[in-house]
Amino acid sequence: MRIEWPFSARFSPLPNSTFVYPTAAGLPALAAQYGVPLSDCRVMSNSLDPLAETSEEVKRLAKYTDLRTPDILIVYPGRLTTGKQFEKAAALAGAVGTASGQSVKIIFCDFPSMDIAPATYKALIRDQGTAYGLEEADIVFTSDYDWPDGFPHQGVMDLFRLSNLFVCTSFSESFGLIVLEAASRGNMLVLNEAVPALRELGTRLNAYFMRWNARNLGYDTTEHYHPSERAYLMEHGAAIAERLTSNPVLHAKTQVRQSYHPRSIWERELKPLLEGI
Repeated sequence: MRIEWPFSARFSPLPNSTFVYPTAAGLPALAAQYGVPLSDCRVMSNSLDPLAETSEEVKRLAKYTDLRTPDILIVYPGRLTTGKQFEKAAALAGAVGTASGQSVKIIFCDFPSMDIAPATYKALIRDQGTAYGLEEADIVFTSDYDWPDGFPHQGVMDLFRLSNLFVCTSFSESFGLIVLEAASRGNMLVLNEAVPALRELGTRLNAYFMRWNARNLGYDTTEHYHPSERAYLMEHGAAIAERLTSNPVLHAKTQVRQSYHPRSIWERELKPLLEGI
C-alpha cells in the first residue's frame, strides 16, 4: 500500500495507493482531483501536541504518567500539609469521575511540610481518592519522581495549560494567587466557599463553590453534610462534570489535548490504515 498526500494535479496515482487529506470535508474533491474512488481516500488529521512547547520538567513528568488522555485533568500545587486538605480534593476528583463515567487524574505538585510525615499523608490522600473511584495511578505526587522539594513554578504553569479543572479545598487562604494562575490558563475553578478570601475572589471569577472545613483569624468552621459527605460529593461531582462538558472553551481545550497529538492520530487514523495492508 502507498499513502499519497495531494501535492499536484499532474501527479499520476500508482496502483494500491491510498490518498489522505486532513479533513473529511475535502475527500470528495480529493477523489475527483485524482480520478480515484472515494473509498481510496482517508482522513489524516494535522497534529498539535500541547506538550511540545512545555518545559523540560513537564515533558519529563509525561514519561512517568499520562498527561494527554484523561477526560478531566486536575493540577493542585501546594505544601504537603493537612491545611490544604488534599484528601478532600482527591475524594472530589474520584466523585467527579464516578458520577460522570469520565476518566480523571489529579496531580499534586507538592513540596515538604513539617506538619505531617509525607508518607502518612500521601497514604491518606490515596485512600480517599480510591474510596471514591480513582485508581492509584490517577493520583500523582510530583515529589515521588524527580522533584522531592517541589515542582518548578514554570512547570506548574505549563501543567495548567494542559489541565481543565482546578480544585482548591484549602481551609485557609489570605488571597489565593494560585487561583488566578489556574484561571489564566483556562481552568474551571472549584473553590472552598467557607474561606472568605476564596469566596471573594471566586465570586469575581464565576467559580463553582463547595464547602469544606475552614479556619483562620476570625473564623473556624466545620462542615456537616446531609445525608452524607459521599452524597454531597457525588451530587457536586456530577454537576462539575456537566459544567465542564457543556462549556465550549473547556471542551475544545480538552479535545485538542486528547485527540490531536501525534500518538492519538497514529492510533485513530494511521495505524488502522497500515494494519489493513
